[in-house]
Amino acid sequence: MKQKLVALIKAGHTKQAEELWKSLGETVDLSGADLSSADLTDAIYNDQTRWPDGVDLAPMHRVAPDADLQRLNLSGASLFKENRRHANLSHANLTGADLRTAFITGAVWTGAQYNTTPLTPNGQPTRFPPGFDPQAAGMVPIAPTA
Repeated sequence: MKQKLVALIKAGHTKQAEELWKSLGETVDLSGADLSSADLTDAIYNDQTRWPDGVDLAPMHRVAPDADLQRLNLSGASLFKENRRHANLSHANLTGADLRTAFITGAVWTGAQYNTTPLTPNGQPTRFPPGFDPQAAGMVPIAPTA
């Protein structure tokens, strides 16, 4: 599985890599992987991810409590049981994202985008935990364009 994850990252298939990463559980050990030619720009990782020595984490986004995720494109992301407590998601693109099981207490949502109807033929609306009101949280609904 680790080899498949590395291959997806190197090929630039970040959505598939993210889904595989989430299916592997909380800890992903890439410490022995050769990521020298991988484009890790906007890759998402958590505190349990183990990296090879020398990997530059600057172009990536750490997902953790209090994380600064403003203006990040999380369109279509599945945030299964991710801890977003007190995270700053202001102006992030959350269209099609699945937040149903994410821990979102105290997160900042101002200007974050969401959708209530699919934006593409195979797309999904943004899904929230029960009782969450995106407009009351300051989020902005995005409608499909013709």
